Amino acid sequence: MRRSLNSGQFWTYEKAIVERLIREIKRRMSNSRMKGVYADRPLDPRTKRAARKAEAAAIHCLADAYRKLIEIIDDHNNRPHTALRRRRVLTQAGVPPTPKSAYLWGLQHLTGLRRPPMSDADYSRLLLSVDKGSISNGVLKYRGRPYLPTNEIGAEMAARSTRRAKGMAVRLDKTDPQELFVANVQGGWGAFQMTPGAAAELGGLSLDEEEAFASNTARLWARAEHEGRVERVTARGRKRNATAKRTEPVSRVGKRAQHIARESETADVKRKITGRSPALRASNQPPAEQPSQSWSRLEEQERLSNLEAIRRHRKKQ
Repeated sequence: MRRSLNSGQFWTYEKAIVERLIREIKRRMSNSRMKGVYADRPLDPRTKRAARKAEAAAIHCLADAYRKLIEIIDDHNNRPHTALRRRRVLTQAGVPPTPKSAYLWGLQHLTGLRRPPMSDADYSRLLLSVDKGSISNGVLKYRGRPYLPTNEIGAEMAARSTRRAKGMAVRLDKTDPQELFVANVQGGWGAFQMTPGAAAELGGLSLDEEEAFASNTARLWARAEHEGRVERVTARGRKRNATAKRTEPVSRVGKRAQHIARESETADVKRKITGRSPALRASNQPPAEQPSQSWSRLEEQERLSNLEAIRRHRKKQ
């Protein structure tokens, strides 16, 4: 087929195969009953309604969508195809008419096809997302999370690292960032694995989902920080008020007023214990002065009574 077609016809033939595969994938995704998928491009009212419904429904996570796509492609590559059934060379070789079997057989037996210069593992790593990380003190950090080496090349990179962080290009699957790879100058790949603590913090989310939740995380952080600051300022104000109350000036009370207050407090305690008011002691002393009287007047009366007691004591002598 390749020899009978010119270059323009060949690319048209390949383009048709790719478009047919894309249409098949969309159909299979629609039949999988996953939320947020639809079969046809929204051109007419019916497909536009289906597209609007699909946009309103959210899938569980991107990892589930990618996993479903991989399952569909794997099933497609292992299912017999009518076009391969017509290839008599496959029938003569006893090769099942599936894309995977035909591809693997063609790599070994068709001399017109060249083998790829790199292995499948190298191609899979080259197709990963590219981003920036840094390595220092034997630990590779990507987006603030630590990664430790898991193969010999990675361990050698970690051993050569110094205290100063060195930036490097990393490759990883953003839907599952547990492992990342770093290309070596000799052509190998250093493998690094996320630490268990960092994996627990990520909680199984993809990096795209983490970015989507970044605004919610920032809002919750700001709210908690604001509430904590309000609580600290309120507690500081209560402490200042309590200190101010303790530092209020203490007024001096005369001995007579202290004696009256003690007797009143004692009488109140006895009344609460016995249930009846105690008999007041007879006293020749004048009744307690009203609070309206000044303390200087009380002190003057106390001084006069002391002088009177001294005079009586001298007369007796």
